[in-house]
Amino acid sequence: QEYLRSHASVYQTPPAVTLSHVFYPAGDRLERPGAPHLLTELRAGKNFRQFGEPFWLGSVLEGYAEPQLAQVLGAEFAQKVIGLPLLEWSGPIDSHRGVHFVRIDERVPRAMPTFSELRSTLRSDWLASKREERLAAKVNELRDRYRVQIETDRR
Repeated sequence: QEYLRSHASVYQTPPAVTLSHVFYPAGDRLERPGAPHLLTELRAGKNFRQFGEPFWLGSVLEGYAEPQLAQVLGAEFAQKVIGLPLLEWSGPIDSHRGVHFVRIDERVPRAMPTFSELRSTLRSDWLASKREERLAAKVNELRDRYRVQIETDRR
């Protein structure tokens, strides 16, 4: 537990969001009837599931942190989405896969998993840090035993 306290920032989960989205594949948005008015319709409370095309991860992405969003939809998309207001439809927002209209449904703050959840990971990390400490001590011990002298050419 002491190791966890001294390395807490490494084990915290990043902030995340749960979002709903309407997806249109790249180049598809402008060809859809009513697509230019979609944001207005979504903000008026229309069921978002009746719009757009199926997205391979679904219409609701639960608990995605910025790095996960960036991996799936691109860094620019992730940066924009993480900063969106809660419970308000926004868009269109471009991604690597197409165009999205997005609503942040929930924000999940950084969290610290419990010791029991991290037990095996902590044990592995603690053992690895001890191995590194022993290796560094041995290298220093060997370094102290020898003196390196560089002789210059005396011509």
